[in-house]
Amino acid sequence: MVRKLVGKSRYEGKKAWRILNEYYSVARLYINFFQPTQKLLFKHRKGSKTYRKYDRARTPYQRVLESAHVSEQDKNELRRLKEGLSMVRLKKELERLGADLRKLAVDSPDPLVAAAVAQRIATHKFIRESNQRAHSLTELQPMQRNRFEAELRRTIQALPGGTLISAKDFLETAKRSTVDSALMRLLKDGSITRIGWGQYQIPEHALPVEC
Repeated sequence: MVRKLVGKSRYEGKKAWRILNEYYSVARLYINFFQPTQKLLFKHRKGSKTYRKYDRARTPYQRVLESAHVSEQDKNELRRLKEGLSMVRLKKELERLGADLRKLAVDSPDPLVAAAVAQRIATHKFIRESNQRAHSLTELQPMQRNRFEAELRRTIQALPGGTLISAKDFLETAKRSTVDSALMRLLKDGSITRIGWGQYQIPEHALPVEC
């Protein structure tokens, strides 16, 4: 919700902090009193299709008034608060604060952070393309363990040393047990190093390519 309201820019300084606080104060009233939402009642899967049932769209304010767990005194206070609110005025105020906030956006993030994020995005894209190639080679059938490990080695060999990888990156190609077994064998022969649970790093030296 926060990023949806103010975007993904980075902000610094007390002025941006004050505007953000004011923005959230206005957004709280705008969302809770005037933005209806639907709640998921149940989800049912039938074959390859998933059916979802939602309740009637209501604002958080309306849901509170219908709740039996909220006292009448609190409900009356909310009614009095809503009488003095205008959705149009709140919307215009959000637009004004948003425009002021965008002027304070920092366009150049920390270069080290930006480089790490860019490397992770590139790695994920490369692994995803490798997974798609593996699927096409096997006509979407489950890969044998030795063939998957060979594909995994080729993927890792093509990535630069120091790249971080995760077991989750390869779940589109094989089952979790197959991925974990292959990564464990690569770990034992020094092809990768473990830095955390399910997290690995490619060492600086080149890996032999298995055919």
